[in-house]
Amino acid sequence: MHALFKLALVPPCMCICIMMLPFIFFFSPMIFAVVGLIFLRPDLVFVLYTRFKMWHIGFRTSSVTVGNYTFSYAERGKQDPSKPTMLFLHGFSAAKDMWWPFVKNLPSDWHIMVVDMPGHGHTTRKMSDSFSFAAQAARIRQFTQAVGMRKRPFHMVGISMGGGVAGIYAAKYSEDLERLTMLCPAGINSKIPSEFELAVRDGRLKKGMLPEKEEEYVKMMPFLLHETPKVPNLYWKGMRLLRKNNNAFYRKVINDMMAPASKDSLRSNMGAITVPSLVLWGQHDKLLHPSGADVLKEGIPGSEVHVLERAGHSLHLERPYKTSKLLCQFAEDGYY
Repeated sequence: MHALFKLALVPPCMCICIMMLPFIFFFSPMIFAVVGLIFLRPDLVFVLYTRFKMWHIGFRTSSVTVGNYTFSYAERGKQDPSKPTMLFLHGFSAAKDMWWPFVKNLPSDWHIMVVDMPGHGHTTRKMSDSFSFAAQAARIRQFTQAVGMRKRPFHMVGISMGGGVAGIYAAKYSEDLERLTMLCPAGINSKIPSEFELAVRDGRLKKGMLPEKEEEYVKMMPFLLHETPKVPNLYWKGMRLLRKNNNAFYRKVINDMMAPASKDSLRSNMGAITVPSLVLWGQHDKLLHPSGADVLKEGIPGSEVHVLERAGHSLHLERPYKTSKLLCQFAEDGYY
């Protein structure tokens, strides 16, 4: 009886297979194209995926030109007189779409803007420009003027390099801001060397933040995250392809930021920050030593400082819910 039942299934199964043949034939080029894209250009998959995620949560991309400088940015929501606009500044070698795991947790009625930092993403890149923290802050101010953000004070949020730029912006142009949030900001020359600095000194990370080979990316990643997830080799290939033509520019940015006049500029300017400030830092940050949180707590009067457990340098990825909750609480304190 069991054998007869199996035989009875043969004709309908054959019919289904025959009916599926046209679909398989029609879609096979598309299937092969997608598979080929994933294996040959995983970097494009990264870009398309993050762009789609930003679009999916309501962001729309635009650009604005100031003189001969064009800024690429994305925006969600509209300006609300009862709430200040939020402007997000990303970190070194990243782009505006990196914020999606974080901003998706913020209220949908907030007006949020994310911008590609000078020379990054689709914003104009000029190798002759300075990329010190102060120079970047001045160019971001040009952007805020061009998009009409300075009509009323706004809330600036920055991480790592973007955090340092945000801090300098707040110190120099405090009249523009309603609030300031910095996530593990650069611009503090800590007296305690980070694990990353030690690794560069002793040769474990010969290329530092400028890896060229896939195995160098594998070595660098644990210094950016508290716990490094297991990822396929295609991920590292994608990382290499994303950055392979940019390392000369990234080297220029690092040299400018780490020049004697710039590398400790957040510490030297923090006393001029008068707007309400929130500082978030990962307890296990291996790239920028967490002692920077104490420096800012002492140097910015009335600042709110949180050092988060189970987090390294990439707070927006490692603790997106916790960091967005703290940001919401801090922001809403100023709304109501």
